[in-house]
Amino acid sequence: MASDSDSDIGHEVIKTSKRFHDFLNSHDLEGLKTMYASNSVLMPPAHPIIRGNEDIIEFYKSLNREGATHGSISILDWNLIGPDMVYEQGMFTAYTTEGVPIDDGKYVTIWKKEGNDWKAYIDIANSNTRSNLQ
Repeated sequence: MASDSDSDIGHEVIKTSKRFHDFLNSHDLEGLKTMYASNSVLMPPAHPIIRGNEDIIEFYKSLNREGATHGSISILDWNLIGPDMVYEQGMFTAYTTEGVPIDDGKYVTIWKKEGNDWKAYIDIANSNTRSNLQ
């Protein structure tokens, strides 16, 4: 059974994940960059590993150019890995400006505590339909 402290951490991470996706959906890439740890890693579908928040932001810019303009997530689970790390797993859907689904899949994000903030440290996504975005 989760302690009150664990539950508080879970609520913090869920709020952080929501803020992360709000930045992403509003195309606030400077805000999004603050959500990633300085030594972060992104492992997107059909792309090589991307290291560092500057290159991660360039990847998100390329997604916008390819037509994926916003998305939704459903958090399925989270759990503590240690005192300063939490994993989150869920499902995602990416949409065009017109609201047409362009991709969907599953993800795992490992959040790392840096100071008082939770930062995306390792972000992995797997597509169920990747053939629409190459």
